[in-house]
Parts: sequence; C-alpha cells; structure tokens
Amino acid sequence: MRRPGILRRIKVLEDIAELRRSAQLIAENIAALSESAAGINRHAGMIAKEITTLTEAAAGIDSSAEKIAEGAHAIAATLPRIQRLAEVVDPLESTVARLGWVVDRIPGGKRNQS
Repeated sequence: MRRPGILRRIKVLEDIAELRRSAQLIAENIAALSESAAGINRHAGMIAKEITTLTEAAAGIDSSAEKIAEGAHAIAATLPRIQRLAEVVDPLESTVARLGWVVDRIPGGKRNQS
C-alpha cells in the first residue's frame, strides 16, 4: 500500500517540476516580449519625430507654394501691360532707325567712326 502513495508523490513532484519549467519558460518569453515592446516604443518615438519633421516641411512647402502662386498672379497681371508696351514700342523701332539715318545725313551730325 505504500507504493501507490510514493508513486503519487513522485508524480506530484514531477508535475511540480514540469510546472516550474513551464513557469520559467513563460518568464523568459515575457522578458523577450518586454524587450520587443521597448524596441517598438523606441521606434514609435522615432517615427513620431519623423512625422513631426515631415509635417513641418510640408507646412514650409505650403508657404512657399503660396508665395509662388502670389508671384505668378502678379506676373500674370503685368503681362497685358507688357504686351501693350511692346505694341507701342514695336512701331517706334523703325521710326528710330529712320531718324538715325536722317541724323547721319545732316552735315556735321554724323558720328565719328573710329
């Protein structure tokens, strides 16, 4: 009768040893998971900093785009004036050339050619 009691105790001790090994394995896995979580937190922080930097850069791009758009609008607004000026100046070009020809024909009015 003593034998079944001893066998039961041995079985209980084996079960306890197995539980202890399982607990140790679980503890090791928890430690590894904790390290992984810490790494994830570090990377999340770096990603957040990068996002902040990109957001600031995007704001700068938006500001520059607005300035470029304002400059383009100003140029577009002056184009009709420039076109009108060109329309006025173009006919004068031939007039100025003819006046120069006339001045060159006036006695004593010809420029010295050196």
